[in-house]
Amino acid sequence: MKALTRPGALALALMTIIGGCTVSSESSDPPAEEMYQISTLSALAAGGYDGLIDMDELLDQGDFGLGTFDHLDGEMIVYDGVVYRVPANGVPEEVDGDVTTPFAAVTPWDPEREHEFSDPLSCSDLEAAIDGLLDSVDEPYALKVEGRFTSLTTRSEERQEPPYIPLADVLENQIVFDLGEVDAILVGFRLPDYMANSNAAGFHFHALADDNASGGHVLDCQTAGEISVEIDEIDSWQVDLHSDD
Repeated sequence: MKALTRPGALALALMTIIGGCTVSSESSDPPAEEMYQISTLSALAAGGYDGLIDMDELLDQGDFGLGTFDHLDGEMIVYDGVVYRVPANGVPEEVDGDVTTPFAAVTPWDPEREHEFSDPLSCSDLEAAIDGLLDSVDEPYALKVEGRFTSLTTRSEERQEPPYIPLADVLENQIVFDLGEVDAILVGFRLPDYMANSNAAGFHFHALADDNASGGHVLDCQTAGEISVEIDEIDSWQVDLHSDD
């Protein structure tokens, strides 16, 4: 068990590194403010695309989050306890509980606050405005953004086969979708710089259109106004390395 120190703010309540085990579905419910993560972003970036746990195990740890799938087969959105995959064709689909993931992060969704923005905002302006609502950018948060977008650009990628190439090489051929004007939900996290490499520092959003017809990893956006943002503070971070050693 290892405590993390946050500069100028309270430390994360707990960071547990688990090796050689998975989290049992018979275990007690996770803490309401905990983010559970399977593997690390650096492992994924190096080509670690083989699934480690299934969706049933993942949902035992949280009903809100994002990630990817075995063989890097699409972008994952976990929303309201349902797991969606946005594959290379850009059309979301619900996945079965036995589908596996090499990397994902989820939390039990329990937002403490909500704010509405009435003016149109670019993605970068929206992120800056959200930062203005946070107690500290040195703390991790789960975020839900909901409303109408005049433009929303997302991506996915082709399913990979061994021998795997690094993620950066895969994304050179990423498939980009221009969703145009759409009502959508953005599911994601705002994580501090000290979590880089283990996860994505800064903002990381995956989108799901209200009609479930489109989505993916968010590259850019422009809101139409009247966008709501819900914020869920994260106090602890559990990383499951799922090693067989």
